[in-house]
Amino acid sequence: MAGWDGKHKFWDLLTPFMTTAKPLTLATGLIVLGALIFIWRNAEFAPGTRIALAVLFVIYLAAPVTLKGRTFIDVHFALMMGLLVFAGLRPRLAPNMERWLLLGICALVALRSLYTGATWLDHRHDLADLRAAIAKVEPGSRVLATRSQNPTTDAATPERLLPDTERLDSHLPALLVIERRAFWPNLFADPVQQPVMVRPEYAGLARPLYDPLDWDAFKGPQTPALLAFAPYLRDWRADFDTVLLIDRPENPAPPEGLTPLYAGSYAALYKTPR
Repeated sequence: MAGWDGKHKFWDLLTPFMTTAKPLTLATGLIVLGALIFIWRNAEFAPGTRIALAVLFVIYLAAPVTLKGRTFIDVHFALMMGLLVFAGLRPRLAPNMERWLLLGICALVALRSLYTGATWLDHRHDLADLRAAIAKVEPGSRVLATRSQNPTTDAATPERLLPDTERLDSHLPALLVIERRAFWPNLFADPVQQPVMVRPEYAGLARPLYDPLDWDAFKGPQTPALLAFAPYLRDWRADFDTVLLIDRPENPAPPEGLTPLYAGSYAALYKTPR
């Protein structure tokens, strides 16, 4: 067992209520917790619910973040607890209190839905820019996907980040497979988890279950640690046709030999010197 991270255990417990806004996530968790405390004594539980919640909570505390190549192990137990609370508990309140509780739930759901919708509405700009970049990728091409972080825009783009948890744009390059029939190393094609197979001619470059390579690391020296993370870098100029950069900085300064094919506000594409 590896990857246990105690400092994130409280925050990850809020996973069932997670949004891209920390205040809204925390407020939702506290409201639900307060409501549970208020109705706990008068609530009806399905058989075994209390025991199952206690067992899941203990497992959640002990579970690591990663285990044998799998990620977010403990988060799955947090999600199960959240679902079990709503599935296994029936409030028993006076009619007036039930109406207020229902009204509060509806208001909270509406607020969260409006916020999430507004957030993902802005996501269309990144998606349009990415599609414009990959439009120049030929079917059957090999594309090395990289990712940077633009400090001038990231603070204002919550659709790219789940706070203190994970970037939300890591798998956007998967559109290369869907829309351009091209290969990228981080295609989520682990035979243990997905019914997706990488063809033999691409298998040597495949690195499933990993995020796109950091742009600054890509431009730097090929250290043993970097090659352990991204072994497809050993001869990337010969093995890949293009390099895709998402969340591009203002002045990306690509490695020598790359020819710019597209440069947008969010994505950039470069041709390798093959």
